[in-house]
Amino acid sequence: MSKRHTFIFFQYFILLTIAISIFVLTPILHAAALSNPLGDGTGPTAIIIRVIKFVLGFVGVIALINFIIAGIQFLTSGGNPEKTGKAKQTMLWTVIGLAILFTSGIMVNVVLDIIGKTTN
Repeated sequence: MSKRHTFIFFQYFILLTIAISIFVLTPILHAAALSNPLGDGTGPTAIIIRVIKFVLGFVGVIALINFIIAGIQFLTSGGNPEKTGKAKQTMLWTVIGLAILFTSGIMVNVVLDIIGKTTN
């Protein structure tokens, strides 16, 4: 290896070391400025609300995937009445499931509002 190649390699090594140290030290320097990820409300009501929002979002994603699968089944049925009927049933049950989910979410929010008002 020539002297020039060694010098270039050394420069890249120094540059890489500086770049890595910047990425490694940045989280350490900002660790003191971290806030509470749970926010101000860490009581049981706030935790229940967070869990419900997570479940609603998760089930919403599953319903969207289910609806997309039913749409693909409908498009690829090729006019076959059995496959078309199955796709329509899947879409129908997905919509019914979402309606039940949203209704239960509303009911839980009402109950939590009542509980929150009585405890304050």
